[in-house]
Amino acid sequence: MNLIPTRWYIMFFMPSGVSVALIALGLFLAWRQLRRQPFETGRCRKALAIAASGLAILYFASTPWVAALLARSLERQTPFLRPEDAPLADAIMVLGGGQQGHVSEAGETHLFTKAAGDRFEIAVRAFKAGRAPILALGGGEFGLPDRPLVSDYMRRLAIERGVPPEAMLACGQALYTSDETARLAVQLKSLGVLHVLLCTSAIHMPRARLIVERLGFRVTPVPCDFETLGSAERFRWLMLVPRGQALAQTENSVKEWIGLLRETISPSPTEVTAPTSP
Repeated sequence: MNLIPTRWYIMFFMPSGVSVALIALGLFLAWRQLRRQPFETGRCRKALAIAASGLAILYFASTPWVAALLARSLERQTPFLRPEDAPLADAIMVLGGGQQGHVSEAGETHLFTKAAGDRFEIAVRAFKAGRAPILALGGGEFGLPDRPLVSDYMRRLAIERGVPPEAMLACGQALYTSDETARLAVQLKSLGVLHVLLCTSAIHMPRARLIVERLGFRVTPVPCDFETLGSAERFRWLMLVPRGQALAQTENSVKEWIGLLRETISPSPTEVTAPTSP
């Protein structure tokens, strides 16, 4: 699990970072006021109010209720679509995500897939259903000593599931969504691809779709691994009890909204590099 965002400045907009800063500032100002003579009650109350606002932000951001509301605000933008029901397209583009790695004490590297890896499974289902003749694999790096590529791992899994090697393209190294889509765009456009089925997490789809459309493709979104569909997301009082997992989901949604806003207001320059061999 990547605990450090690839864009480091995102941390300063996360509820956890904002709340800790407010709590620290409020307590510091209150401590300074307690040391001063004469003691000013009004200023001390303002300082404690700053700290209390930080605690309030941290509490609400850590509740499943707020986490579900924020995630749903992104996921409801793209209706669920079974891959077998998707329209015919020129290619299927699946973004990297959910692939993890572990190095054992013996030094062996083990690669595996977590929840967001559902996007890969959905993409393979769409390919085997005949929705498109090309499977374009996004990815990145695992961050392990031997530096395996996510796209190479997904390619290996796809071959095991019966996808012909000659039907796949791989983006190679990539750090951001804009990187992997730009690298895939070079290869896909050289093959005359105009319409793609885009497979990624529902919470990530609004931003990813915007980026791919700006690369000149017609996009049919096939969202995967919804976080907020199901009876567990219906409001209950227990959803007001804070949980660490809820804070993580809240911050993931905030990150996506920040990225979507950034792409909407000022789209990042697309750096297109030479295509890598599949």
